[in-house]
Parts: sequence; structure tokens; C-alpha cells
Amino acid sequence: MNEEAPGRDFLDLPNSTSPASGEVLSEPKPSRRVLVVEDDFITAEVIVTALEARGCSVTAAFDGVQALNNPVWQVADLVVTDIDMPRMGGIYMMRTMRARRPHLPVVIVTGHAERIALEALRAEAPGPVLMLDKPVTGTQVADLVDACLSGAAGIDASCLPPANTTG
Repeated sequence: MNEEAPGRDFLDLPNSTSPASGEVLSEPKPSRRVLVVEDDFITAEVIVTALEARGCSVTAAFDGVQALNNPVWQVADLVVTDIDMPRMGGIYMMRTMRARRPHLPVVIVTGHAERIALEALRAEAPGPVLMLDKPVTGTQVADLVDACLSGAAGIDASCLPPANTTG
């Protein structure tokens, strides 16, 4: 209970200080929008839960058709996708997305190591394409997404699109 305001409880929040002390409050993490495209419900749930625990705003889609019909792909910071899905697979979906957003980073999580298709996708657009072979843990995917979105060294040069220097 706070003595200055009887009847009201105040919590001590980490990374915050009293405005009277003159210290600056810490900035919140920037929004990190991730689109997860995965037809296996359990795998999708594991990935979504891990990414949300890391502070990502996550939208999930069952396949490429559902992902492309959701306008979130146009503003997502990164896409995590499977390759082999019903109606539209991950390679065709990413080609469609990257035709409009060539620098869009993608993490492919698949049980089908289609290396030739992966190399073709990498050659078509400058954005990074990273791959994890299933089975994966949510932590493995979240670690790679964190590294990619933070621009960690060694992740395909950079997982971030070039800075917009116009107007």
C-alpha cells in the first residue's frame, strides 16, 4: 500500500522510474509482425505460441491461398512458412509475395528439404531465405526469427530490408 495515496496499491514495474526522478522510461520493443503459414495445426500452434512469448504480433494461415487473401502479408516484417501445403505451397506463395515485396524475409520450416526450389527462391529476390528442417521446436524458430529481425550478423548478410532513404 502506498502511504501517499491511501487505499491504492501501486506496482513496482521493471524498467520504469518515477518521472520525478528525472530518469527516462525505457522504450517498449518495436512491433514485430510475423505471418506464420503452416497446415499442421500442432506445428503452427507451437510456432505461434513461441513467437508471441517473444513479443511478436502473429497472424496464422493454413496455406498459401489463405495467407495471400489476408492483407497482413503486405505489412508483415517476416514470414514463417511450410513448403508442402494444400491448395498453394510455400514456394509459390513466397514468389507471389516477393514479386511485390522483394526484401521480405522468410523462414522456411519444412519436413521436405526441397533444396533446389529453395535455391531458386533465393536467387529470385534479394530478401533473405532461411530454412529449418522439421521437426523443430518453437524455441528454434523464435531464435531464428529474433536473430533475423534484430539484424544479427551472419544471417544472410541482413534479414532487414534496406532503409528507406526517400522522402
